[in-house]
Amino acid sequence: MPGATAASSKRTSRARDEAGPLSRDAVLDRALDVINQEGVERLTIRRLAEALGVSPMAIYRHVSNKADLVDGVFDLIMSRASVTDHDEDDWLDWLAETFLRMRTALLTQRGALPLTMGRASLGVQALSVMEDVLAVLAKHDIGPPDAARIFNHLMMYTLGSAAILGPIIQQDAELADPGERTRRIRANFELLSGKQFPQLTQHASELAQSLRDTAFSDEIRHIVMSASVERLKP
Repeated sequence: MPGATAASSKRTSRARDEAGPLSRDAVLDRALDVINQEGVERLTIRRLAEALGVSPMAIYRHVSNKADLVDGVFDLIMSRASVTDHDEDDWLDWLAETFLRMRTALLTQRGALPLTMGRASLGVQALSVMEDVLAVLAKHDIGPPDAARIFNHLMMYTLGSAAILGPIIQQDAELADPGERTRRIRANFELLSGKQFPQLTQHASELAQSLRDTAFSDEIRHIVMSASVERLKP
């Protein structure tokens, strides 16, 4: 009976609440599951409470609102990717690895990229990434105006690369393999009409290679070096 089902649901929710405190990490982890499976637009406090088997009030003990929840999930993704937690001897290699890890995290988690769109604030982890990158730039005598410009360029390139590559990978799991992805993208360009698309067919190999991790890392270095040279011009 409907009434019995509703009562049972309430008892389950109360039992979960009474079983022990729900951690923020558990809330964020399940929120990420919902985003990956159903999309960020389906993530609400009520939907998350349902997924966890708790009351909405139990969720509000750990997040203040949906914006806080979204920031927390994005922080969780970046934290798991250890975006800046690595060591390279060369600072350009460090920057390349940092943004490569960021792009990989955005591509690995299906719902990660939409989280970057329309966010009004940043979580602690995202702010920490910004702080670490700017500190590396400052260490190499790049002042605030140029450092901010370089950081923004690197972020826009990373997000743009993920936005282009994400749908390609999501349409076919096999395309997550760099070799298969390169082969197939090149083949698709080469199959175009050379008369109608002479430039695309001519540059098929280079266009396919440009989406590889090595090409991405090289471009990160190029962006930084180009901006660094530009700032030294009179």
